[in-house]
Amino acid sequence: MVNLVMKDATIQKKSFIMATLYSIGIFIAFGLKGGDFAIAVYIMGTVATTCIFIQNGFANDEKNNSEKILNSLPITRREIVIAKYISSIGFSVFTIILMFITGTALSKIFIGKIPTIYSSDIIIALLSVWLLIALYLPFNFKFGYSRMRVYNTLVFLAFFFAPKVILSEFLSNPTHPIVKLINESSTEILSLISLAVVVVILLLSMFSSLKLYEKREF
Repeated sequence: MVNLVMKDATIQKKSFIMATLYSIGIFIAFGLKGGDFAIAVYIMGTVATTCIFIQNGFANDEKNNSEKILNSLPITRREIVIAKYISSIGFSVFTIILMFITGTALSKIFIGKIPTIYSSDIIIALLSVWLLIALYLPFNFKFGYSRMRVYNTLVFLAFFFAPKVILSEFLSNPTHPIVKLINESSTEILSLISLAVVVVILLLSMFSSLKLYEKREF
């Protein structure tokens, strides 16, 4: 399984370069001038760049017939699915670190009004991406990357713009019941509850992917 995870990372050499350029582009497009988008720039960047890795991974596998080759080897489909989840989560962690480094570097050279990253940005970004992974992977394992391009794009757009819309709404409406609940609750408890919910969803997603991929014919 470790080799499968390493395979996902190794074939993504171009994606690492693309992700770095994309992270800079995200800050230039949404973070330099401040405003509504700037408050969610780290979250949006993490979602976008992680999607690059996930989609390119499936695209490369399909282009190189990797799945057919892997399924002809003494490797179980269970290992293939679990490895893809592990590598996708790993890419999300790499991406938030990349966004932090890029944002810090740009702010140090005084380019625009780059916002400071907070722990809440990291938590929301990772949980958002893990939810996206939970929605992405089962359908891609079932139908393949090519047949799911429209679906993938719609899911990406939803997760890309949702943080900005939600944060803007909450910041402009401090009397909202949900805002009050968050303000009155312990940050640690909310984070743990959110993490637990997302982990359960991820596990259900992985179980679904296993069942769907087992039945897929190549």
